[in-house]
Amino acid sequence: MKTFFKACLRLLLALSIPAAAIGLVMIMNQANNGDEIAETPDRRLPVEVIAVNPGQYQPIAQWTGRVVARRQVTLTAPVTTDVIDIPVREGQSVAQGDVLIRLDTQSLRWDLERTEADLAEFDANIGMTRNQQRADEDMLALETALLQQSEASLERQLGLLQRGVTTEEAVEQARASVTQARQAVRQRRLAIDNHPATLTSLEAQRDRLNIALARQQDALARAEPVAPFAGRIGRIAVVNGETAQAGQPLVSLYQPESLTWRVVMPTDAPDGLMADIGGQLRPMVERADQIEEGQSGRYAWFQIPVDANWSPGETRSSRVVWPERSGVQPIPREALYSGNRLFLVDDEQRLGSVVVDVVGVVEHQGEEQWLIDSRALPSEGRILITRLANILPGMQVSVVTNHDAASPIEGVDSE
Repeated sequence: MKTFFKACLRLLLALSIPAAAIGLVMIMNQANNGDEIAETPDRRLPVEVIAVNPGQYQPIAQWTGRVVARRQVTLTAPVTTDVIDIPVREGQSVAQGDVLIRLDTQSLRWDLERTEADLAEFDANIGMTRNQQRADEDMLALETALLQQSEASLERQLGLLQRGVTTEEAVEQARASVTQARQAVRQRRLAIDNHPATLTSLEAQRDRLNIALARQQDALARAEPVAPFAGRIGRIAVVNGETAQAGQPLVSLYQPESLTWRVVMPTDAPDGLMADIGGQLRPMVERADQIEEGQSGRYAWFQIPVDANWSPGETRSSRVVWPERSGVQPIPREALYSGNRLFLVDDEQRLGSVVVDVVGVVEHQGEEQWLIDSRALPSEGRILITRLANILPGMQVSVVTNHDAASPIEGVDSE
């Protein structure tokens, strides 16, 4: 039995060695055949290319900006009061002087009437003080004359006393009359001296009341906000029946002709930019002299057409048309890979990569193509426009179609 198993084992070993050799030969042949197929043009990926042909084109960029009204006002509540009527709606056009919000003004009218009454009282007090001043001046003259009479009477009594004609009691009475007259004169002069200060205090209080009255009159006038200029209602910040706090925004009004689209413009952007707003090309009306802190460029403003239906505070995206630029190349969007990298096909049909600067887009044959700076491109190169997965520099491809570059677009006039 053992002899039988040994014989079978020797037979299996004898058969496995030739089989392994045959398998190794087949693997080597397949490997060799695979290398030859990879190098065969039939196995290269078919691609399309366009010729490098820079020219003069009009770039178009997509920018995002904010709608800003150059003339806008927000009306606020003058005091804490109730909203009783809102006769306008958002987006409505109004004329100068139109009532925009009606507020409860009863408390304002009461405050105004009380201040007017206080003013009348102070005016009366000032008048009485001035009358009293004139009366005191008249009384001072009279009391001064009485003092002089009292002093003369005292002198007579002293002379009579020396001659023994009068009594000590009469002299003391005369002396008391002099003292009383002097006291009356001193008090009258003090009253006269205090009149200017009293008048100044009363007039200062009256001035404060006049200021309070002017504020109340202004608050009462603002309690029925009217349009300071003809414009369009922007935002209504309250509802009917709401209690508006003092200083709370009520309604905003802007002038449609003053609407602008504000964007952050690259520092190298030229003059002559045009923004496509509401289907109309609008010129840049202003650019900032300085770059705001934290901004990558400076602000620029484009005029918005009145019929564009844009509102202040909105964020809008729009196309911006640049002046014609030379030395740029249009390429299909699929030709550009991440990192602004595209691939060139050399004479051996191998791929090489290059990083380019994208300056905008250009319209060609009903589609938008990237517009790139051609300075990084060879003068007679070919650009790969077929989108390839797992693309690597050095890959060999098979060019099946050569395309010409897009023709420059015609300039567009503003409306």
